[in-house]
Amino acid sequence: MYEELHRPLTRLDTAVGYARDEVKLEAITYEQMRPGSFSVPDRLADMDVNHVQSALCFPTFPRFCGQTFTEAADRELGLLGSGRTTTGWWRSGAAPRPGAG
Repeated sequence: MYEELHRPLTRLDTAVGYARDEVKLEAITYEQMRPGSFSVPDRLADMDVNHVQSALCFPTFPRFCGQTFTEAADRELGLLGSGRTTTGWWRSGAAPRPGAG
């Protein structure tokens, strides 16, 4: 939920570990999701198992380029969660974490 927008989690959002015929557009709970779908430590552990060193995730809730946030009633708060912060970070040349890059 963000402002007045309510969006349920669906099996389509996190289908990992389910057979194709089980993936439906129906609401699910966090208990029905693989923890690596929402928990950073669990996600990193899953990536290690798959020998993945980095990944680019495309979240569905913010929509393309963070439109959910840029169309928010509190535009300034919305911009903090969208491209303005990320773009400034990229332009600054900042490393993603201490000791990286």
